[in-house]
Amino acid sequence: MQSEATTRASTLAGDEAWDLRGPGATEGIGHKRERDEDGGGDAHSERTRFSHDEERAVGGGKEGGKSEREGDGNAPIWVEWEEGDVENPFNWTLRRRWLITVVSCAYAFTTAFAGTGFSMGINTMKRELDCSSELASMGLAAFPLGFAVAPLVLAPFSEAYGRYWMYCITATLYTIFLIPIARAPTISVVIVFRLMAGLACSSGNTMVGGTIADLFEASNRGM
Repeated sequence: MQSEATTRASTLAGDEAWDLRGPGATEGIGHKRERDEDGGGDAHSERTRFSHDEERAVGGGKEGGKSEREGDGNAPIWVEWEEGDVENPFNWTLRRRWLITVVSCAYAFTTAFAGTGFSMGINTMKRELDCSSELASMGLAAFPLGFAVAPLVLAPFSEAYGRYWMYCITATLYTIFLIPIARAPTISVVIVFRLMAGLACSSGNTMVGGTIADLFEASNRGM
């Protein structure tokens, strides 16, 4: 019993020594197995079993390596449109694509103008709302703040659920938020709803570029 335990311990020690040599150890496994054949039946069977384990560990076995590659869940999965699919924007008529482009660019122009056009009414707000220049300028600063925050949420949603509904919802909210700004009794109401309007209309500047990329192939974009 002591001799058999000693043989197995030396076998395991030899396995660890060969394992430290890295991927090139598989070449020496076969030679080492031949040398072990003269050491007796038990030692030979133990050595053979551990040699197979080593081959699987370093990827030497063809079947084992193949199954690992086939079972890899990190492999990319490509999703493509079917040829001639009518839902593919590239297959839409040129008139329809240009119409969507013009409307999208007009929406982007409107939202960009709303960000700076507010400055023309600062003097009127100071007089009618009885506020300082600093408070009146807060409404000018609140709008681009919404521009910076909202795309962090809107962009992933537009990719997951489509841009059409995102345009419809954000444009409607943007229009609604302009009403309290025009009817605001205090400068605080103006600042709050300027921030809300900036959050809503940020889609005009962040999603239009993606819309145009969806409508035209890269070779047809630009001048």
